[in-house]
Amino acid sequence: MIKSVILDLDGTVYEGSRLINGADIAIAEMRDKGIKVIFCTNNSSRPVIDISNKLNSMGIDCNEEDVVSSAFLAIRYAVDNRLEKVYFCGSDRMKDEFMRNDIDLCKPEECRNLIIGMDTEYDYKKMTYGVRAALKAKNIIICNEDRLYPTEDGMMPGCGAMVSSILSVTQKKYDIILGKPGTAMMSFISKKYGFRPEEMMVIGDTETSDVAMANAYGSPSLLVGKDIRSLADSPHKL
Repeated sequence: MIKSVILDLDGTVYEGSRLINGADIAIAEMRDKGIKVIFCTNNSSRPVIDISNKLNSMGIDCNEEDVVSSAFLAIRYAVDNRLEKVYFCGSDRMKDEFMRNDIDLCKPEECRNLIIGMDTEYDYKKMTYGVRAALKAKNIIICNEDRLYPTEDGMMPGCGAMVSSILSVTQKKYDIILGKPGTAMMSFISKKYGFRPEEMMVIGDTETSDVAMANAYGSPSLLVGKDIRSLADSPHKL
C-alpha cells in the first residue's frame, strides 16, 4: 500500500510562478486519503522555506518539513560529515544558508570540499572560482546535474550547466550527487518517516530524474504530463 507520495515540483506542480492545471486538487485528494505528500525537488538555488512559501502562495498548504531539496541535503551532508574548507559554488541565497549553519566556508584556493548548486546569476567570474576550487578539492559534491528546467517562459539551463562547465575544463568527476536521480532524498525520507521503498511512490515529469530515482530505490513511480489530474487514470491506485 502506498503511504507516501514523493512529488516533484518543477514541471509537475508548477512551472515558474504558474500552478499546473489540477495540481492543487490532486494533492488535496492524496491527503484526504491519508497519504503523506512530500515535495521533492532538485532546486538548489533557494532554501526550503522559500519553496514552502511559494507553495502556500499558490494555495497549497506546506511547511518546511514537507519539502526536501538537493540544497537542503547538501547542507545536511556538510554538517553531518563535519566538512572543512568548503567552497560553495551556488546562489547567494543558499550561501547565506551555509553560513547560517556554521559550515566552514573558504576561498577557492583553500578548497578541500567543493559543493556545486544552482545559480541563476552564474557568470564567467563564478565559473573561474568554481574551476579553481575544483582543481584543489579532494571531494566534489553536486546537488544535481539537470540540464534544463521548465518555467512559464520556456526551458532554462539547470544546475548541470554549472556542473559541466566546471568539471569539463578540470577533467574531474564528481564524488557524490545529492539530488535526483541519486537516492539520497529517498533514503532521507525513508529514515525520517519509517516508510519502506514499496510504500513510497515517486510522481514527476522526468523519466531520467524522477522515474530513475524511484527505480534505483525500488519504489513505484508515475510519469505525468502537463495535467497532473491524469493521476486519476493511473494504474496505481493511491
